[in-house]
Amino acid sequence: MCEKIEHDVEKEKEKPKENEKKYDNMMSALIGRNPQAFLDLLYPGSRFVKHHRNKMANTQRQPDAVIEAVRIKTGKVFLAQPEIQTEPDDEIAERLALYQVLLRWDHKKRSNVWVPVSSSVLHLTKAHKDLQVPLHWTAPGEDEEDDKVLNFYFKSVEMRDKTPEEILRLGHLELLPLLPATRGGASHDIIEMMMERLLGSDDTELAYYGYIMTGLIFKGQTSEIEWLERRYKMLDEKFSASPVYQWTIEKGIAIGEERGIAIGEERGITLGKSQTQAQTLAQMRKRVMDIVIARFSSLISLTNEIVALINDSDALFTLGINLAQAQSVEEARELLLKAQPAG
Repeated sequence: MCEKIEHDVEKEKEKPKENEKKYDNMMSALIGRNPQAFLDLLYPGSRFVKHHRNKMANTQRQPDAVIEAVRIKTGKVFLAQPEIQTEPDDEIAERLALYQVLLRWDHKKRSNVWVPVSSSVLHLTKAHKDLQVPLHWTAPGEDEEDDKVLNFYFKSVEMRDKTPEEILRLGHLELLPLLPATRGGASHDIIEMMMERLLGSDDTELAYYGYIMTGLIFKGQTSEIEWLERRYKMLDEKFSASPVYQWTIEKGIAIGEERGIAIGEERGITLGKSQTQAQTLAQMRKRVMDIVIARFSSLISLTNEIVALINDSDALFTLGINLAQAQSVEEARELLLKAQPAG
C-alpha cells in the first residue's frame, strides 16, 4: 500500500511538467501554421524562407521550431530558433545555448557551412526572476578575477509587455490566440471578441488555441476559470471536430488545476454550424455596443451609427479591442471617429 501511495504521489508531481509539455507542443504547432507571423513578432524585418526539421540527429533534444529566414534589408540568411515558454524556467538560457551549438553543428555536418543561428524565447506568462541576458559563464582565474568563458546573447520577449494593439498591427490571424497573454488582454471583452473573431474565420481551429491560451492565463484564478467554463458551455460542432481538439481529448490537457477543468470534455462553445458572414458582423457589432454601453454610455448613439456602417469584421474586431482598452470618453470617441468609413 505504501508503495502504491508513493507511486501515486510521484505521478501527481509529474502532471505539471506533462501539461507544460503539451502546451509547448501546441504552441510549436501554432508556429508551424504561420512562421512569418512569429518572425514578425520576434524577428521584425525578416522574411520566412523554409522550415527545418526540429528533431536533431543523435540527440533527444527538440527545439520548438527551426526556421530559415532572410533579413530583408541585408539579404543575410540565418536560422531563427524560437522557444515558447508557458511557465518561468530557470534553465531556459542554458537550453537555448545548447540548442544553438547543436543546430550549428548539425547544419555544418549536413551542408559543410557554419550557419548563423538567432535564439529567442517568448514567455507566455512571465520570465523567470533570475533569467540572465546575456547568459554569462565564467571559470576560476589565476588571480581573484574570474576568467570569461561565454557570453551568450538571445532575445527574451514577454507577452505581458505587449499590448493587444501591437499584436493586431502585425496583421496575422495566427497571433490572435496570444491576445489573453498581452497587457490588459485578459479582460472578458477582449477574450470574447477574440473568440468570436476566430470562430467567424475560415480557420476555426485557431479559436481552440485561444481557448487554451485563456485557460493558461487564468490558471489559479478560480472565478475566472468558472467564467470561462460558463461562457463556453457547449462547443460548436465544427470547432470540436478540429484535429487539435481531438488531439487534446486524447492527451487530456487541463486548463484549471484547482477545478480539474479538462479541455476535451463534452461541454464547450456553441455557435451553430450555419454561422454566416452576416451573423459574424452582427455579433461583432453587438460586442462593440456592449463595451460602449458598459464603459462609455454617453457614446451609445454615436457608436450605433458608426458600427452600422462598418461591414468588415476585422475592423469591428480591432475597434472593439481598442475600445476595451480606452481610458477615457475622449479616447473612445476618437477611436470611433477614426473607425468611421470614409464617405
